[in-house]
Amino acid sequence: MKIKKAKVMGFCMGVKRAVETAESMAEREDGRRVFTYGPLIHNPVVVNGLQERGVGVLAPGEPLPEPAGVVVIRAHGVAPAVRQMLEAAGWQVTDATCPRVLRSQKIAEAASVRGETVIVVGDRNHGEVRAVAGCARDTVVIQEPADISALRLGSACTVIAQTTIKQEEYDRIVSLLKEKFPDTRFETHQTICPATGERQEALRLLLDECDAIVVIGGRSSANTVRLAHTARLAGKPVWQIESASDVLPEMTAFETVGITAGASTPQHVIDGVAAALERLSAKRT
Repeated sequence: MKIKKAKVMGFCMGVKRAVETAESMAEREDGRRVFTYGPLIHNPVVVNGLQERGVGVLAPGEPLPEPAGVVVIRAHGVAPAVRQMLEAAGWQVTDATCPRVLRSQKIAEAASVRGETVIVVGDRNHGEVRAVAGCARDTVVIQEPADISALRLGSACTVIAQTTIKQEEYDRIVSLLKEKFPDTRFETHQTICPATGERQEALRLLLDECDAIVVIGGRSSANTVRLAHTARLAGKPVWQIESASDVLPEMTAFETVGITAGASTPQHVIDGVAAALERLSAKRT
């Protein structure tokens, strides 16, 4: 069995920055607990590794522990009201929000000041979407085309995409909005992270060279799930796993197996999966 790796995969800029920020705070703080507000990123391997270094997780919506400590805002960001709540409770807030998410938040805030409805296209349960939607007074989240049928919109709307959705998903929603509401002015913003498209394109190239695909990343990671979906649409056998412990013998029953990984997957996890596949392949020969 041969293993081929996607040319672009693993940590994106925003995730790398968030992890480095949390690690730095854990090293610098003396006597005060360090937490992240919700899981720092959608990767349990990384979150568990931070916990081993003393970085806890504050569960959104649950009572804050005492005494107040240091809290790192995760890459997905939080709504302004959440930050204000933390600061009012005496927590030292360190912001590790992805710069691209911060841009989306600023766009939403400016649109709200202009009195426009802010439409966020993405997963309504995703932390980033909630954070962006929380920056405006009048917001609508569209997760799928069916959500458009019940909308009532005014004369002007600003449309923002979740940074990790596919461009074609966003374009489809925008097209349907303009078709249904011809009298509404839509100001659309290209807020999808280039890392998302780069990983999708690298996967498409990989699909032409492989008989099966292993996608590595957290099960709740939006961009990882979309990578697996793209591979399945190509008709190839696909496994979405989180670490080397999830590698199965049947993955090696192909001449060529491709590996890709979501933007919240660290390199050492990717290397661990590749090594596990190689060990299993050696046992078959």
